[in-house]
Amino acid sequence: MTRKSTQRMTAISLIIACLSLAACAPSPGTLSRLARQGKVHAGAPVYASSAIVIRAPARRIWSILTAFNQWPHWLHGVARVEVYGPIGVGATFVWTSEGTTIRSRVELFQPYRAVAWTGRASIAKAVHVMTLEQLNVSTTRVTSTESMDGPLLSLFYSSRDLQRSEDRLLRNLKTAAQTSVSR
Repeated sequence: MTRKSTQRMTAISLIIACLSLAACAPSPGTLSRLARQGKVHAGAPVYASSAIVIRAPARRIWSILTAFNQWPHWLHGVARVEVYGPIGVGATFVWTSEGTTIRSRVELFQPYRAVAWTGRASIAKAVHVMTLEQLNVSTTRVTSTESMDGPLLSLFYSSRDLQRSEDRLLRNLKTAAQTSVSR
């Protein structure tokens, strides 16, 4: 075999391996169903969950969290968000985070309680669920859980990376909500 044919065979083998791995991941429909139930893909290769208590009512946190086009003002790393349609189930939005463009769709929208969306970026498919639990009139626990699937994704992005992102999101949300309340 020539060197060129060996390289070609290696490339074909890699493509087949990637396609095989992609076939093992949940379908976009399955991920949408999970999100509509307020769940993520628990068996995903990249997974993180984080919670924080915020001194603000759920209604205030909800208004900040679901104003997607305002994320760049408080969520560091998000450069832009374009929302298509009224915010609610079925709304789509395209956003750029850390230089990556993500196409998302709202799958669950329970005002002041839960919002979930699916997203696609390059090889990654994600489900992100945010829940709000009003602890008293001025305190809310917010939980953010996300799963990411995709062929060879964990070679480029780990659960530890995602955990840092989830923790940062909640810290930024807390600052935004508590700053808004104290004004």
